Order: sequence, then C-alpha cells, then structure tokens
Amino acid sequence: MPHRNRTDRQIAQDARSRVRVVRQGPGAVVVALPGRIANEEAEKVGRLLIALLQAALPVRLDLSLTTGLETGAQAALFRLLRAAGQASVTVTAHRPGPAVRAALRTSGLDRAMTCTDQPA
Repeated sequence: MPHRNRTDRQIAQDARSRVRVVRQGPGAVVVALPGRIANEEAEKVGRLLIALLQAALPVRLDLSLTTGLETGAQAALFRLLRAAGQASVTVTAHRPGPAVRAALRTSGLDRAMTCTDQPA
C-alpha cells in the first residue's frame, strides 16, 4: 500500500516525475510518461501536460515506459485533448505497451487522438 497517507507535496513530486519533457522544439514537444499514472496524481499530471500546450507545438506522448493509466489518468488525457483542440495543437500517443493500449482502447482515447507504434 505505497499510496496511503501520502501528502499533497509527495503527490505533486510524483506527478512531476511522471511528466518528463524529453525534447522541445522546433517541431514538437516530446513528453515521456514513465510508470503507472495513479488516480491520486492524475489531476496534477494533467495540469502539467496542459501547461505544455503554451509552446503551441504538437505534443508527442512517449508511452513506451508507461505501465498503466488508471481512470483518473485517462480523464486527464481527455482534458488535455480538449485543451489541445481549443489551442489547435495536435497530441499523438507513441509506442503504448499492451496494457496502456488496452486502457486507451477501453476509454476511447485511441479514437480521440492518433496512436502510433513509431518512436516519438
């Protein structure tokens, strides 16, 4: 039970560790989302991802190291896509593993954004 009794500060630190900007510009922002994105950190992860839209560059989500997306993380990705649409920024999911691909398919995220097996 590693998630019990975590403080807001610990959750925020975990969220920051889940959003790693790998490369920015000139053509895109590439973001790795390593590990499992838990419900308790999903809102903060979502806010960090939405903040990246300010660069007005396409966002490429490298999901190759993502091991799971809990329902809160799926909702955060839908919020990201809504904000990206309003900002006319494209979001693409790259190299999701089998568990993440299943979560994208089950939630409908695979129909809301482009998913590819190509590297980000």
